[in-house]
Amino acid sequence: MSATTEREPSGLPWIAGSAAAILAWAALYSQLIPFAECVVSLLPAERASHLGESLAFFLEVAVAKVTDYAEIAGYGIASTPGIMVDGKVVHAGRLPKPEDLARWIRA
Repeated sequence: MSATTEREPSGLPWIAGSAAAILAWAALYSQLIPFAECVVSLLPAERASHLGESLAFFLEVAVAKVTDYAEIAGYGIASTPGIMVDGKVVHAGRLPKPEDLARWIRA
């Protein structure tokens, strides 16, 4: 009678699969903006339409979230949220109305 030893499964296939999935995700993620721009260019939406304005808002606005209280105070904002447009504080202390946001961005 011979003793058979069972080999424990190797973690290598799991690690290789995870690495492949991460690389595939990174490749797809890097192409989201070009893909979105391509899709938007194919849509029959004029800039002056509601759809055109909505698409332009999401494609043209860059948003940065500042969480460092010293930096926030450096802008003269005593209570959050604070909204800055083109380096100028336009609102602070409460949530703005959507129409105010649209007006600040268009200005």
